Amino acid sequence: MAYNIPMILLATIGLNVRPRDLWQPMLVAYPTLLIFGALNFACTADSCQLPSVVVSCIGLFIGTNIACFMEYLTAAPAAATLVPVLLILAPGSGAVLSVISRIHLEAGEMTATAASDFWSDLVLEGLAYGLGMFGALQIWSPLLARSRLFRNAAAKFRVQKCLNPEVSIERL
Repeated sequence: MAYNIPMILLATIGLNVRPRDLWQPMLVAYPTLLIFGALNFACTADSCQLPSVVVSCIGLFIGTNIACFMEYLTAAPAAATLVPVLLILAPGSGAVLSVISRIHLEAGEMTATAASDFWSDLVLEGLAYGLGMFGALQIWSPLLARSRLFRNAAAKFRVQKCLNPEVSIERL
């Protein structure tokens, strides 16, 4: 888990996130990664074994909810806080499995159908990520739209107040 700190930090720096805003992706990434870890590794076959597609959907649903909550509080876009999480979660196991399956295929230890199963699994993982994010964004979109309207109205009032100090909020 400690290796994720530099990975998330480098991912956010690579996305040109300002240094003072680096805490937001960290605050979204760690609960999401903890939930993924708990659902993948803390569950045993007797207690709560879930398919990896369901775990991905649940994890991204919760991560997107946290990112949307951060957007509601700080007006920073949720996508900017979710991209580092996706950069860590999405290519990790998929890329490793792809390389390993390709090595086994070229060594003759595996058939082409086993390698093609990997791609169907990868498509299902992407679909699960998309469904988790879509569900959370649909829940949050009315509230985020309303908060954007209030923020825009407040900004308009501040500009009008600077230009004409006699302007009151009722006149707008």
